[in-house]
Amino acid sequence: MKLLALSIFLLIGVTQNCLAAVSGRGPGGPGGEPPVFDCTGKVGYYADLWKNCEVYYQCLEDGTKLTYGCPSHPQQTFFDEAIIQCIENYRQITLLPIAMKVLIASLFLLIAFSHVCTAAVSGRGPGGPGGEPPVFDCSGKVGYFADLWKNCEVYYHCREDGAKLTYGCPSQPYQTYFDETALNCFQHYKCPDPEPIPPTF
Repeated sequence: MKLLALSIFLLIGVTQNCLAAVSGRGPGGPGGEPPVFDCTGKVGYYADLWKNCEVYYQCLEDGTKLTYGCPSHPQQTFFDEAIIQCIENYRQITLLPIAMKVLIASLFLLIAFSHVCTAAVSGRGPGGPGGEPPVFDCSGKVGYFADLWKNCEVYYHCREDGAKLTYGCPSQPYQTYFDETALNCFQHYKCPDPEPIPPTF
C-alpha cells in the first residue's frame, strides 16, 4: 500500500515538474537562468523543456551535443521526443506519455513486490516458516522432483545411488516451471503449494 502511495506521489511530482518546465515556471539554474542541457550518458534526441520544447538536442555517442530549433512559421511548433519531430500543440499531448510511463513502471514495481510478499507469506522463498526453505532430500526417492519451495523453478534428479543432481528451468525469454507429471518445464504451469513445516519448540 505504501508503494502505491509512493507511485501516485511520484506520478503527480513528475507531472507537475514537466508542467512547470514546459511552461517556463521551473526553478531554473543558478541565478534563475535555465540549466544548460548536458548530453553526458545520453544518446538520441531530447527536447529542452526549459525552452518550451521549441529547442531540441541530438546527443551523439561521443558526447557531442547538436542544437536544433523547431520551425516557428506560420506558427510555432514543439519537439516531441516520442516521435522525434516538431509538431503543433505539443504541450497538449506530451505529458500523457511521460505520466503513463511513470505510472506503468510504478504499477509494475507494485505487482513485483506483491508477488514477492505473497511468496514469502505462503511459505515459499527465504521468508518462509523457520527462515530458509528446507533443503531437498533425495533419501528414499528415485526420479525427477520439483522444488516446491523454489516455486518449481528448480528441480532435482534423485538417482538410485542416492546422488542428487540439481537443474533449473529456463528463464529466458520467460520463466518456466517444472511439471513432475510431464517431466518438463512449462511457462504456464502452476506450482503446487509446499507442505507446511511443523513449528519447532
